[in-house]
Amino acid sequence: MVFNAITPEGLLPIGTGNGINRSGGEPVSREHIAFKLEGDSAVRIGKLDAPGEVPPTLHNLLGFDQRWKEENTLPKSAPTAAPSVQPSDPRPV
Repeated sequence: MVFNAITPEGLLPIGTGNGINRSGGEPVSREHIAFKLEGDSAVRIGKLDAPGEVPPTLHNLLGFDQRWKEENTLPKSAPTAAPSVQPSDPRPV
């Protein structure tokens, strides 16, 4: 995909990007885009705001090899359990 700036003379290409389908060799949810803007050496990551609402044709044109799925089976981080350590000495009264 190409990012353009809109100028009085027309569109001016300012960067490129593509949908992220795999990370570290593993499939990922099809909602992130890697892009690089002209004059910036870093590759940036963007996230689609509402990936389920993106029409299938546009989702494909963004570089994704599959549609985004609501039922994501990728591992999620679990909430941290509350501390279970109790004081050994009772509080003074």
